Amino acid sequence: MTVDGRTWTLTGEHERTTYTFSEDGRTQEISWEWRPAEEWAPLCDRTAYRIG
Repeated sequence: MTVDGRTWTLTGEHERTTYTFSEDGRTQEISWEWRPAEEWAPLCDRTAYRIG
């Protein structure tokens, strides 16, 4: 895991994800990738919102 400001990156051997937190901390942009061969490929993107 690496942290660069509001961006956290978790990297494994075959998949990785990047979480980017909004300035107010109420939103997370999440991007998953996987490596089925030699290169990383997109897997899915999500947006999470804090409610309440």
